Amino acid sequence: MTDSLQQVGEHWSKSEPTQEADNFYMSPLMRPYIIESAYGKDLAAEHKHNSYFAEDIFISKYLGARRVESILSLCCGFGVVERHFASKLPGVKHCLGVDVAEGALETARERAASAGIQGISYQCADLNNFPWESEKYDLVIANGALHHLSNLEGAFEGIRRTLKPGGLLYACEYVGPSYQDHAARQLEIINAAAFLVPPELRARKGLPLIPNKRLFRFLSRLYSIAARAEHPDWSRKKKLAAAMLKKILRRKPDTLDFGVVHVSPKDELLRIDPSEGVRSAEIIPLVKHYFPNVEVRPFGGGILQYALDENFYRNYDAKNPTHARSLEILWRLERQFMETGEISIENAFIIARIS
Repeated sequence: MTDSLQQVGEHWSKSEPTQEADNFYMSPLMRPYIIESAYGKDLAAEHKHNSYFAEDIFISKYLGARRVESILSLCCGFGVVERHFASKLPGVKHCLGVDVAEGALETARERAASAGIQGISYQCADLNNFPWESEKYDLVIANGALHHLSNLEGAFEGIRRTLKPGGLLYACEYVGPSYQDHAARQLEIINAAAFLVPPELRARKGLPLIPNKRLFRFLSRLYSIAARAEHPDWSRKKKLAAAMLKKILRRKPDTLDFGVVHVSPKDELLRIDPSEGVRSAEIIPLVKHYFPNVEVRPFGGGILQYALDENFYRNYDAKNPTHARSLEILWRLERQFMETGEISIENAFIIARIS
């Protein structure tokens, strides 16, 4: 095992997602928006209280009466998803969960045994170099898996080969910019949206320059004019300050603002988990190449995933009309920017079929 792979395995052996965490993916607050974005209002109303909505909608909508006997779960982690599928699909005889995190797999084995679920086994392996067996599985699950793989071509070829005729790939994936390294325009929108949130729903407050009104006005003028030409009537000190700010703007145009709460996390991700979003921007083009029969159902997150922090989820009061209206505005805002193409697809359910 390479040092990088060992680092990833150790990280995910300690990091277990919870079913209702304070984040875009898991919070019940975002569930209606996610479901409606991907599947429409009817299913959003039906599943708004269901923490397993993604799996249950897939089962009812795409499996129907189809008999599923064998399942392969990629990057299975602590085994939550395959245990749910196995409990909902009585015909399952064998399910293999694969992950690089041995610590997570040990817990997954214990929980499957405690739940009395038969036929689930686990294997510690690198999916970038995996021996895919031909026509072995009826269903392949990739729940937050593909964006961790550097060998996407090998993975998609292997998934296609290991599925039986008529088999399905179900994926719930981050498909945004690799390493979440967003373009300057998207960073600008994220940071602007963060300050649309009522102050009591924000932990992040931006830089501490803002409360000083005189200083903020002065810096704002510098900020707006420095990218162009210095004002002809400015004093020598102001011109020098503008010139210095110009240099900073040229050096880091994507991150400088007086209200920045979010910047690219690429450097941090490379340090903590170099597999996180390694080639995420290429997932949709590649899955369409390897699977001509594929559905991509986007569900947002390009703004909300980053603009909202833990205080939003912890302090949000559904009975507070200001909070409720703010959330609706943010939902509409994100949809607007997705529809105009100013931000790309960030997250999606992907369903691919083998003919």
